[in-house]
Amino acid sequence: MPESDDTRWGSPSFSPQAWLNASLREASSRPPDAGPAEPLGVRLSVLLTKLQLQAADVDTAMQEASLTLAHMAPSVAADVGAAQEQARSTRGELAALIEQAAAIEASSAAAVREIRQVLSFQQAVAAAGSTLAHADQTLRALDAAERSFSRGDSAAAAASLSTARARLSALGGQASRLLPTAAGRTDALVAKLEDGLRPALLEAISGRQPAEAYITRVGEHLLGMFLLLEPYAAGAALCELHADLRAPADEEEDADLEPERANVVAWMGAVATRTKSLLLAAVEALPALSAAGAKQLAADVGYLSNIFAAGLSLPHAELTELEGLLTCDLAGLPAIAESAVALRPAFAAAVVTKRQS
Repeated sequence: MPESDDTRWGSPSFSPQAWLNASLREASSRPPDAGPAEPLGVRLSVLLTKLQLQAADVDTAMQEASLTLAHMAPSVAADVGAAQEQARSTRGELAALIEQAAAIEASSAAAVREIRQVLSFQQAVAAAGSTLAHADQTLRALDAAERSFSRGDSAAAAASLSTARARLSALGGQASRLLPTAAGRTDALVAKLEDGLRPALLEAISGRQPAEAYITRVGEHLLGMFLLLEPYAAGAALCELHADLRAPADEEEDADLEPERANVVAWMGAVATRTKSLLLAAVEALPALSAAGAKQLAADVGYLSNIFAAGLSLPHAELTELEGLLTCDLAGLPAIAESAVALRPAFAAAVVTKRQS
């Protein structure tokens, strides 16, 4: 019988069942003319004997292994105990280290908290110092503006006042606590500067002065505005004064002009626009227009229109249309009023009514 690993005695993979099946196959497949074969019963007996011997060897090995294990048990138990003791010791050391780490963390947090408090205090002190310095600079600028005004230097006063107002605005709510009188002083100085910048132009228009006197005074003032505003051209004071004399919000500054000259031109345009508005309001308030009154008013409007066009290069379409309404004959008056574009339709209709009454 050819032997394989599972039929060879002593092989680690030896299988009695495989060995028996191989023996049966060999016996059944043996040719008749082959020599006498070993009886199957003998083979089975030999197998059983080998198995018994192997079982005995296994029992012996088991006994020897048990004895060896029994001899090793005390040392193994001692090693296990020592390992457990080391584990307990290690756990204790680890717990102590954790406690130390927690204590270090707590002390570090306390130290960091103190550092943060110190830094916060330093920042608060620095902010307070900066605020006080800003307040001192504001007060110095306000004092300088008042001194300049008392010397008659309105331009320097306006420049210092502009700086003081900007710094006062930057202080916000702290201004009333640190500088309780600054706002009142600023407003008073602004009023004084406004009076200096506004000779009597608006009063001349609305004060019912004789026609020749008021229109001449208005024209001279408008033509002399460059000289009047020249001391203020270098600062932003012109942009912060009288609200009634500011340019309309939709008007743009001339991009070709220098900033200082643009401020002067913008202020002149604002004064001229306000002058024109007051003149139109005064005309609208008239109860009636006689022929002589219309003629005189047309001359005044024409004079002012020429100043706007030639002297100041400012828009004057309303004045041109008003002059047309005042100079045309009564028959063509309604048609002229209907063709007006710059004047309000209600205003043009009111002029027609005043002339026809």
